[in-house]
Amino acid sequence: MTYIIEQSIENMPKFKAYLEKENPGPKIDAQHGGQLLPLGFDRLKVVEWLHTLIQLKEPAILKKITEVEFPQLLLNLMDIYDMNSFLHVKIYNIFHDAITSGIEDFAKSVIIYYLSV
Repeated sequence: MTYIIEQSIENMPKFKAYLEKENPGPKIDAQHGGQLLPLGFDRLKVVEWLHTLIQLKEPAILKKITEVEFPQLLLNLMDIYDMNSFLHVKIYNIFHDAITSGIEDFAKSVIIYYLSV
């Protein structure tokens, strides 16, 4: 395995913690009259990096992603940032690639999460 992949696996909990961290920025006015919490460029890039790691189909990475419970976190992010279509498309692509590639643990964790909610 390359150094960057090893570091990604080792730092997976830090990626998750960053995505879980509350956005300290101010809410922005939405067209529908409410206010939205902005996702932020960095959060979107972390989700894109996760997608890139999944596309590698490296067993150690996929195992770690499932262990750290990224599938559940991604579903939560879709609820928190419900009006962010960029995020939704990225997450859809992650789920699509993971499930159609036969990554069973990823798919199982999503199903278990939905059954427990």
